[in-house]
Amino acid sequence: MMTGLTKIDLRLPDELVKKTDILAKLEYKNRTDVIKSALSEYLRRVETTMQLREKAVESYLDGKLTYNELAVAIGRQNAESVKVSKTQVYKKPFSSIL
Repeated sequence: MMTGLTKIDLRLPDELVKKTDILAKLEYKNRTDVIKSALSEYLRRVETTMQLREKAVESYLDGKLTYNELAVAIGRQNAESVKVSKTQVYKKPFSSIL
């Protein structure tokens, strides 16, 4: 629920504005409402994606996902970074080897 409103100045390509205006007309909304809805939906998807990635990393670190499964979930390059981090974090300290 929004408690306050902030006015912003925004520059958009003409074609995007035209499409936004057409959608607003078709949905009996104004341009601002269409842009707010689109931005809200985008942010929701990004948040969901980030949460799923975090869950995938946690599951890999807990041994519930394989490296290959992690790579599918978050991409091979990101998975490689997690794998390297895991080996660094979970290495036994030198003193425990003695």
